[in-house]
Formats: sequence, structure tokens, C-alpha cells
Amino acid sequence: MMSITPGRAGILLMKGLVRFAILSLLEKREMTGYSILKNLRSLTGLNLHAGSVYPLLYSLEKSGLLTSFSIEKGRRRLRYYKLSEAGRELLGKTKHIAQKIFEGEHVA
Repeated sequence: MMSITPGRAGILLMKGLVRFAILSLLEKREMTGYSILKNLRSLTGLNLHAGSVYPLLYSLEKSGLLTSFSIEKGRRRLRYYKLSEAGRELLGKTKHIAQKIFEGEHVA
């Protein structure tokens, strides 16, 4: 796993990218927090911890971009997260902007 110590600006950028990745992962299906964490680690190569990802999930839910629900599975309660309509709309806009940036389409 990659370990990055980029300073405050880099940390804010990485948090934004992780938020974007969370929304992107949930675009196709709902997932548990643990599944999101495993997929984020695999996708980004970063050594992410539950203590940094779960607060992001709660923040995204509180801001209306995600919703969650719980399911009893044996003795365990699993919380699943899914993209809200607002989250889906923001993800679409963000993908469009990111595509323009990475393709070099700059507004003069």
C-alpha cells in the first residue's frame, strides 16, 4: 500500500478524491462500509483505515449524498450505504468536470 504525507493541501485533495471514489463505488450497487473500505484500498492503493473512511460515509450521508439502511444478518447488524438521487446528480456533474480537466479542456 502507498503511504502519502502530502501536507494539509494534499490531505484535503485526497479526502476529496476518496469522497469521489465512494460515490463512484456506490453508483452501481449498495455496499457495506467494510466493502467500501476494501474496494477503496484496492482502487486507490492507499492504506486507508476505518477511522478515516467511516467519518466520510457519515458526512456524505448527513449532507444528503448517501442514504443507509441496516439489515440483521445472524447476530450482526450490517449497515448498507447507497447513492441518493442528489449524490447521483453530483457524481455525474463531477465526472463531467473531471473528464474536462483530464482531457485538457480548459475554459479561457
